[in-house]
Amino acid sequence: SPNYLPRISLNPPDFETLETLLYRLQYPEQTLWQTLTWEQGLTILQSPELLDLLYQWQLTPHRTRSLSIRITEVFTIITQKAINTQQWLEGKLDEFAQGLGLFIPETITANSSVFRSIDKFDNVINELRYQGMDIPPEPGRSYQDIDLGEIALRLCAVTWPIDSPIPPPKWSLLLILGTQLGTPLPDGFKLQVSNLKSIIHDPVSGLDDPFLFARVEGRSDEKFVVTIIPPDSSPQTLSSYAFEPI
Repeated sequence: SPNYLPRISLNPPDFETLETLLYRLQYPEQTLWQTLTWEQGLTILQSPELLDLLYQWQLTPHRTRSLSIRITEVFTIITQKAINTQQWLEGKLDEFAQGLGLFIPETITANSSVFRSIDKFDNVINELRYQGMDIPPEPGRSYQDIDLGEIALRLCAVTWPIDSPIPPPKWSLLLILGTQLGTPLPDGFKLQVSNLKSIIHDPVSGLDDPFLFARVEGRSDEKFVVTIIPPDSSPQTLSSYAFEPI
């Protein structure tokens, strides 16, 4: 007979549950299993990465912001619905992505202010091509406007499949963070990109940086999550990105 826990589909815990959990685990007398329902506990048991991070949170006397962000990222990947980027290759957005406020170039009218402002992101993509980044002529692409404090940000996500003779299939995700007005990002902004195992990329803005960018590659079953970390306010972890066959 198999000696592993079967993966059971249940209603996943939400971020309110996570916030309550992190608060209670600050007290040594509180165990993880006293804090969770059995359904929530089963979800966490199926993720050794999250379980390890939660134990770190409980045992360390100095709970850093970086550990809190990392817990939120892993929690997002394993419990929350992901944005399916493969649909962008066909110029489509599903209802979930639309509900998050994502938009694609095909849905923007040519005379709108948004259309004119995304030209700056096109220039970044072309410059990265010129510098040698292998970006196909027609990648999938989306934009998301994010208001973080008083800063009106815009995140451009670009995706394409990678030709690989060895299975499993692979995909690439390029992320470009700028402002909606095209002004430079404040000094010290960080664009953190992670997968289930670790932080992969975390560029930080410097003086007069108009954009931050990060490119990652992964298997077709691998998800990536992005956290925008301002220098002087709360970070924001976005929904994860996946590349799933339609």
